[in-house]
Amino acid sequence: QIPAVSLNDNGKIVVVSEENGGKLEKDAVNKERMKLTLRSIPFSLTCVLHKNYILADPTAEEESIMETIVTVVLDSSSQLVSLYKPGGPVLAYTSAIQLNEDDEELLLFQDCVALTRQRMKELQKILDEANSCMEVD
Repeated sequence: QIPAVSLNDNGKIVVVSEENGGKLEKDAVNKERMKLTLRSIPFSLTCVLHKNYILADPTAEEESIMETIVTVVLDSSSQLVSLYKPGGPVLAYTSAIQLNEDDEELLLFQDCVALTRQRMKELQKILDEANSCMEVD
């Protein structure tokens, strides 16, 4: 939910919190809390690649010992938002990820995108269930 906020004398947005009794010198800009609605939610998944193996959602220790790390970000409609591979060339578009039997790394990238789509569906279901239980004040 979006909290109630107020503007201070400098024009800075200040959250109206319960700590100060919900009172500020000036009236809240938005008098009540309201449900936050997002058009598209980004979902990311980091994978580490080692030979022909993929480890999804590695710990910090696992990331530190692997050479190839890939983070895939998809939006809620399963469209690729970002593909980040530190230390190597960035592939910005899905069309740049071509199937090439000689290049196993590109095949692994596509597998990472598929794993992210699967994880995104799981997380979207959890978010939808949580949002359906929320009541608007």
